[in-house]
Amino acid sequence: MNDFISCILVTTGDSVWLRARILIAKSHIDLVKIFFHIKEESYGNKNFYDAVLIDDNKVIRDYWELYAGKKGKNFISFESLEKFYSQISSIDRSCPIYINSDLGSGESGDIAARRLKEFYSFKSIFICTAYPSVDIKKVPWIDSIVGKQPTW
Repeated sequence: MNDFISCILVTTGDSVWLRARILIAKSHIDLVKIFFHIKEESYGNKNFYDAVLIDDNKVIRDYWELYAGKKGKNFISFESLEKFYSQISSIDRSCPIYINSDLGSGESGDIAARRLKEFYSFKSIFICTAYPSVDIKKVPWIDSIVGKQPTW
């Protein structure tokens, strides 16, 4: 049996209490997936950056930081997705996000990009890579594939 029920809760409230009572036969429990996505709107002060970089290479992050300073850009970088997620609630969703194609943690940049676009509603997401752009599959949640140079 491949019958699935989808339910979406969209809220802009600061806190949401959701109660559900669903009876599912044990034989079908492996068919149930529950995803929670709380769409954050502009509550309080969100920080706008001219660029947000997620790259595990410290040299690349330092180079972007130096270049941003010279160009007068507001910039922040993260060495991992985990560090980025720890600050995600303070980052404006209109900030352009640049993600390394290979994050070194077993997750590829295009998978992270999809999550950031679809679940966290970031508007501009770019993949940064030293590989030829033809080697990376073009998908709708990635705005563009760019090199390792800052784009300003």
